[in-house]
Amino acid sequence: MANVEQHEESTRSGARLPDMARFVEFLQAGKAETENPKHAAMIAVLIEHSVA
Repeated sequence: MANVEQHEESTRSGARLPDMARFVEFLQAGKAETENPKHAAMIAVLIEHSVA
């Protein structure tokens, strides 16, 4: 319920809610392109956190 209220409130103020699906796709593309295994692991954690 809070999400609906937040959405209505942010829409009235002109702010946009983040599109998490697009953000996760962006992260996955970056993970696929990186050659550094440490960076890939950090991006994987960020993806997991964003999905949760």
